[in-house]
Amino acid sequence: MAIWQRRQLDLLIDNLPLGHVVCIHDYSESYSCRGKNETQSEFFDINKASLHITVLFRHATLECDGVESTAVEPVIIKEHIFIISDDLVQDYNSVHHCQMLIANYVKDDVKTKVEKMHEFTDGCAAQYKSKHCAGDLSCSLADFGFQIHRNYFETSHAKGEQDTAGSHVKQQASLAVLRGKARITNAKDLCSYLSSNFSKPAQSAFPS
Repeated sequence: MAIWQRRQLDLLIDNLPLGHVVCIHDYSESYSCRGKNETQSEFFDINKASLHITVLFRHATLECDGVESTAVEPVIIKEHIFIISDDLVQDYNSVHHCQMLIANYVKDDVKTKVEKMHEFTDGCAAQYKSKHCAGDLSCSLADFGFQIHRNYFETSHAKGEQDTAGSHVKQQASLAVLRGKARITNAKDLCSYLSSNFSKPAQSAFPS
């Protein structure tokens, strides 16, 4: 089932219809804001930052990418979206807020007309798979202006690029602290550091 599901995901990305986007969501383990020379009180009372990772696949737009994706010559852009917060309650309300931020980015910043969003997530009940989550999905057209179709990975088979992306930024932040290049004590500091050093991550285009 897991192999079949991965094949379906790959086929969807390779044959993504115009007006459709694919999002692979996952919460990364919260980042512990440890200092290089922290005091004892900081050691026992650590601030943490919540990271929601999204791997986004969308059609290229002329305004943002310099090339327009068409049905005849589709150009698919892959991006990593990191949403950082000091709210450690990772529930369906936080997921709904992340969806809103992603929808605003796709529609307002990238200038993509979205008709349907395909989501792929794990089966965490508190975040993606509960009656409250289903209720939010049923209101997606009213909330975001497009439909959301959510798919759940098989149990123990949800690890992927989204996990690697979260680990990478946390590792880079920790190395900067250890080398004395940054002081990250809260979620705002983490966001500022990543924004200044990874503000424009490399985009990958996959012409079909």
